[in-house]
Amino acid sequence: MVIIDKKHEQKINEILKGGQGKSTARTIDNAEELISLVEKYKSNLPPIPKAHLNHCKLIIFVGAGHFANAYKYIPMGTQVTIEFGRDGLGRLVSVSRTNVKGAKEYSFMLTKEAKQSALRCLNILPCDYDKDKDCWKAC
Repeated sequence: MVIIDKKHEQKINEILKGGQGKSTARTIDNAEELISLVEKYKSNLPPIPKAHLNHCKLIIFVGAGHFANAYKYIPMGTQVTIEFGRDGLGRLVSVSRTNVKGAKEYSFMLTKEAKQSALRCLNILPCDYDKDKDCWKAC
């Protein structure tokens, strides 16, 4: 697993080339493009603390979407899996080619702690249980 940042650009480019092979359509061209995609999709999340992102996964499907029924080929696109650590940094887990017909652009898989943290940030879930009053406290 390689940390996704500019310091590891060369390693990321090698992994991308290895996973995508000779494909040229619906691919990620370089590490800069991958970094910008991760930042873009991560910004769609509520403000979850970095420590709660541990073991959360981001799966990106490049070129995903609707293809007409008349499209007679299998629409293959690049699938990139990224796992986040306690430090909040993404690590490149895998790169492969997959059928992207009908897929979403990206998918976040959050752990239980990350889901609870997101709900607390949005003031949907109470922060703490008050044992004295036998009820949940709001944030």
